[in-house]
Amino acid sequence: MARSAAAREEANSTSAGESWSDVEHLVFEKNDRDNDGKLSAAELAAALMGRYDRSAAGDFERQQKALRMLQRYDKDVSGGIDEAEFRQMTNAVMGIPESSDAGDTSGSARRSGSEGGGV
Repeated sequence: MARSAAAREEANSTSAGESWSDVEHLVFEKNDRDNDGKLSAAELAAALMGRYDRSAAGDFERQQKALRMLQRYDKDVSGGIDEAEFRQMTNAVMGIPESSDAGDTSGSARRSGSEGGGV
């Protein structure tokens, strides 16, 4: 289902006036626990902790989800999701269209409402 322009704009900013890009950066930094500039499968699994129950089955599901995310979004096959890949992943989850400028990791094209290639 396509999101309206108003819904996309709301997703691009927070109530505190921060851009969605700023929020993505903060979330990425918080979850990059070893500060190597990329999220490993273990770091992704830890980030997903709140979405799944904490039982052995929930732990397995969380690990499997993290591995699928890594396989799908680790475009440079580095073994981790860097910040640009993380932005692509979160934008896909949020339904925010990709920027037509593939090198734009600032989020400025998304904030301006530019419609690039779909996710």
